[in-house]
Amino acid sequence: MNAELVAKEFLAFAQSFSPLNDWFAELPDSRNHLFCRYTAPNIWWSVLLMFLTRAGSRNQFDVVRNSKMAGVNFAELAGATVTGERKVTCSDNAEHHANGVEPAAVTSVLHQAFHLLRERRFFDRHRFRGYYYGVIVDGTLQEKCRNGFDEGGKSGSGEGRYRYVLQASVLLSNGLCLPLTHVFEDVNDPVSEKEDCELNAFRRLAQVIKAMMPNTPILIMGDSLYGCGPVAEVCVQLEWKYCFTFKEGRQPTMWDESLRLFGEDVSRSFQYTSGAVEKPVTHDVRWAEEIPFANGLVATAINEVETASDGTVTQYAWLTNLLCHGIESVQSVVTQVGRERHPIEDQFNVQKNNGAGLGHVFCAKKNASQNYYTIMQVAHLLWTLFYAGVLARLYGWAKETPQVALARALLEGLRHLVVTEPIRPIGQLRLL
Repeated sequence: MNAELVAKEFLAFAQSFSPLNDWFAELPDSRNHLFCRYTAPNIWWSVLLMFLTRAGSRNQFDVVRNSKMAGVNFAELAGATVTGERKVTCSDNAEHHANGVEPAAVTSVLHQAFHLLRERRFFDRHRFRGYYYGVIVDGTLQEKCRNGFDEGGKSGSGEGRYRYVLQASVLLSNGLCLPLTHVFEDVNDPVSEKEDCELNAFRRLAQVIKAMMPNTPILIMGDSLYGCGPVAEVCVQLEWKYCFTFKEGRQPTMWDESLRLFGEDVSRSFQYTSGAVEKPVTHDVRWAEEIPFANGLVATAINEVETASDGTVTQYAWLTNLLCHGIESVQSVVTQVGRERHPIEDQFNVQKNNGAGLGHVFCAKKNASQNYYTIMQVAHLLWTLFYAGVLARLYGWAKETPQVALARALLEGLRHLVVTEPIRPIGQLRLL
């Protein structure tokens, strides 16, 4: 693996996202620029590169930020010209700067990245049925609050307080997803200690998504927590489709009614086989339409029983308001929607366990903490596009190398790469 090649490819890739520096420059900046050494893009890129290169912590990134050619190449990415030995700001200054910007403003950078991809028609081949944008929603733990800095936190076990976030990501047809937007689950009333919850956060998240894409056909995907009347009502009011995991304990009346209907009409059933020839997996699918849901709403229930070659049986079920009038349409919901909610879990897993640092306390203060989470999502979006659209597509060795190793090779490459001639930007971005 050639670390300098990885770095050179990333510099070419970054040019396709050159508006990123403009978006960073447009963020609020209360500094007196007569006395500033670093531009706003330079500061935000220092945070972004910490996540992109999987440094894992601010201290770890500080060790290498100005070593060898790193400062020169980092400044090049930020479109900045900084003289002297200190070309990249320290993490303390970056945190201070991030804490002075409202999180909603920084989240707009992630929104603009999505709109840029949409304008380039990147998502056209990834729409469900060629029409719907699949948006997966799920909540996760952002971090544990430090003592004395529990603003925006919720109570947990014992005396600890934690910050949570509700994430929405756009599903791609290759089993990946790109961060779209998010809302933070904050304490609503510190006096009465009435705390936020994931369902209340979903109502706010839905309004953010609607404002971003007011006329876009949306398909909301989520686990069984969202398979309830209030969430379905929000989706219907916003003229969205939905597909949620269906569990007996979440909607017991609907569950019993769907089981009864599954057995009554055998015409609404089919089987298909997947897996290797020597180890086939059989799927028995049944569905029932127009099951009463909530406040006059109806939904289609889909049940799938999967039997592995060793006899292991697994059951899956979903609730949806998508059109399901035949075997082909039901199978598309099962294979392309119901069974494809996992990419957002993969996104969280990568960020928690592969160096990005989700769950690590990068900043004690609320604004800085939330802004660092947003930049982490921008980094995840860029890395997903860079890995699947450049490295894995062009180089066989990249597909066989762990992504965390490639990310750290990017850092080493930026530390050693000497750019002697202009780097040409990549053309149209296509994923593997």
